[in-house]
Amino acid sequence: MKFKWLKKSPSKSAVAFFGGFACDERLLSACQLPGIDVCILYDYRSFDMPVDFSGYENVYVVGWSFGVKVADALCAGMKNVKLRTALCGTATPIDDKCGIPAKIFDLTLRSFDERACEKFLQRVCGAEAENAVLMCRRSAVELKNELTSLADFCAKNPRQLSKWDYAFACQDDKIFSPAALSSAFENVCLWTGAHLNPRLFSYALSIPQTGGRFAGAFKKAASNYAKHSVVQKNVALFLREKLSCEFPNRRFKCAFEFGCGTGFLSAQIKKYMACESFVLNDLSLEMCQGAAASLGGRYNAGPISEIALDCSPDIILSASCLQWLDDKPAVFKKLYKAASPGAVLAVGSFGPENFAEFSKFGHSPISYDTFDEFCAQISGAGFKVVFSQNDVFRFLFKTPRDVLRHVRDTGVNGASAEFWTPQRLRAFEKAYVRMYSDCGGVHLTYNPMCAIAIKEK
Repeated sequence: MKFKWLKKSPSKSAVAFFGGFACDERLLSACQLPGIDVCILYDYRSFDMPVDFSGYENVYVVGWSFGVKVADALCAGMKNVKLRTALCGTATPIDDKCGIPAKIFDLTLRSFDERACEKFLQRVCGAEAENAVLMCRRSAVELKNELTSLADFCAKNPRQLSKWDYAFACQDDKIFSPAALSSAFENVCLWTGAHLNPRLFSYALSIPQTGGRFAGAFKKAASNYAKHSVVQKNVALFLREKLSCEFPNRRFKCAFEFGCGTGFLSAQIKKYMACESFVLNDLSLEMCQGAAASLGGRYNAGPISEIALDCSPDIILSASCLQWLDDKPAVFKKLYKAASPGAVLAVGSFGPENFAEFSKFGHSPISYDTFDEFCAQISGAGFKVVFSQNDVFRFLFKTPRDVLRHVRDTGVNGASAEFWTPQRLRAFEKAYVRMYSDCGGVHLTYNPMCAIAIKEK
């Protein structure tokens, strides 16, 4: 086995990324690396562990493809492993139910040559053929030796030895099917793309620290979110109340909530309306996993633009995350395509007056859509908007510092990450009081928008 430190610094934590068959250190060259050490392990013609991770307090194991099996066996006894994430592979990789069927694997191994190698790369990369440059260029003879070695290793280690925390499959995977991963793991997050998916690799690498873009701020805010997210809760409550009025007797089969956070909106639907099942999505694995557990549903973590929607929802929910998305028209089109005929869409977002006070200081983290743009994006995807509302109101706080605490505790500062030196904080407080004093305190503006739409049959 070989290894390469892609990032090495004085750190208490490290990612041990076990690559799959026929790869080397180039596999992660297109990925954004986290702020901790990263080591990639590959070339399974031998199985002597070449890296000593015992000096780290926290080790995060990621396995891709056959690397899941290798990591499962070699890291089973490591006491400092805090998290294990399986990507497009299982701990029983040569298996008729939970891996590659034995006959297919044996045929591949027997006939493996230069032509078979090219065919393998095509299957690995799928529609994104350009990703072939991320795989290694060892000869077919060397790769056949590696595949033979992996077969022997699997035969000598037939059982799963480790508990895997998270598992991800790709919808168009031609090596390890989503069905195989669903048989091997209790919950599988399904993404779009092929077996080799650099975007999924980047997300998996980020899980120890953030779970994805913006997710870190929301994860840190999770413990305080329920207490301080008054507006977000009100948006969710308002959506549920309007849904109850619009569809008082309808029974839904499957609800899909994206940007679920703590799952408050889905919990309201479950409590006051009839719905058989729930699928929860969020950037933060921990948050959507927790929300799914509380609702007795399943979760599919990651950016809404990357995950695959295979549940054919007849009600789609989102209370307060749309404003963070880069390409909302594409997201609505994706939701429309996935939704079952007659499905209901109930979503909330925030408009340009939201946190208007911060924009005056140049601290606005995002560019908000107008109410007309918000509604046009929904109808442009094919949905018929049956209800929409745009509100602007002010929240009162005692001091500007209370405003900052509120923003922090609701996690909505994920894109601004302002560094407050004492001098800058004093200047901000003084200016904020001068500009936004209100009823003996100061105010902060919210601009919630919401809409309910139908996918007409």
